[in-house]
Amino acid sequence: MNFLHLKYLIEVEKYESISKAAQHLYINQPRLSKIIKEIEEEANIKIFERHNKGVVPTTKGREFLSQAKKIVQEVDYLKNMYQDDPHKLNLDICVPRSSYISEAFIEYLKMDNNMKKELNLNYRETNSFDTIQNVYDGENNLGIVRFPLRDQDYYFNILNLKELTYEKLFTFDYQILISKDNPLKDKDIYMKDLKKQIELKHGDIHIQEDHHNHKHMNIYERGIQFELLNEIPETYMWVAPMPKKLLKQNDFVLKACKDKKIPYVDYLIYRKGYVLSKEDQNFIECLKNVIEQVK
Repeated sequence: MNFLHLKYLIEVEKYESISKAAQHLYINQPRLSKIIKEIEEEANIKIFERHNKGVVPTTKGREFLSQAKKIVQEVDYLKNMYQDDPHKLNLDICVPRSSYISEAFIEYLKMDNNMKKELNLNYRETNSFDTIQNVYDGENNLGIVRFPLRDQDYYFNILNLKELTYEKLFTFDYQILISKDNPLKDKDIYMKDLKKQIELKHGDIHIQEDHHNHKHMNIYERGIQFELLNEIPETYMWVAPMPKKLLKQNDFVLKACKDKKIPYVDYLIYRKGYVLSKEDQNFIECLKNVIEQVK
């Protein structure tokens, strides 16, 4: 059984289509179909069920593919371990939009002359469901997922189903970010006070549940979010704890809401069998250092 052919099977499962996988792998479809048939005959199982929209793994096929992924991960780890190059920097991570995480990423780049190395970095910001899928599919090696603490069991079920390892990083309450010119700056803030303000929503986090007379804008670019906070005093954002350095640089104030506390939690995730590289470990160390600063 050819090791490269195991990778082909994983691509077919990922795209749920032999033709799409063949295009991605730059081989012709008949050749890929023949490889699948040969592996099925050799393993004496049917790996994929064909239907008019593509292919799906059989029960035995899912078991086979799970083992194939473990083999591929172990071989890739061995390659990385013996091809370690102190002049190269590799990091591949998918995260929520969060200032403390981006600050950790910056600190990571600054450590040990990392910026002088050959860089191969993939830092992607997206929602938790896309992060889980990206890590599961192998698009990213590491991920950070964020969700309300009350939904923890629901997310654990998803992570366990996809055989992902997860490690708690940080539990926190969302806070209100405003500019120093906001009229609420020196006051204790309650939910009723926010009805006269404009909320800048971002990402897949939704805190406010009372929409009566509530004004908001959906903004997904971090730069314009900060500009709006500074230029329009009666605006605010719900955010995770932020580094003091960033608050000072932007003349921002972080305030707790006295009558609205919803705990959220961030988890580090990666595929079972994936062995954290030295670069991964260094980034996680930077992440935990910044978390201690913002607590």
